[in-house]
Amino acid sequence: MAITDQTESAPVAIVTAAGKGMGAACAEALAAAGYRVVLISPSGSARALASRLADLH
Repeated sequence: MAITDQTESAPVAIVTAAGKGMGAACAEALAAAGYRVVLISPSGSARALASRLADLH
């Protein structure tokens, strides 16, 4: 994904337990609102969500 001036100035949200459930829903909502999201998941299940979110931008 190319970094543009717009994404560099976008706010950043750190979402824990982002692999599924409420954490994933929060991450999706924040990304849709223009945030750059950092996903943390102890099981590593946030990788699929990260791929989906990257495809949206």
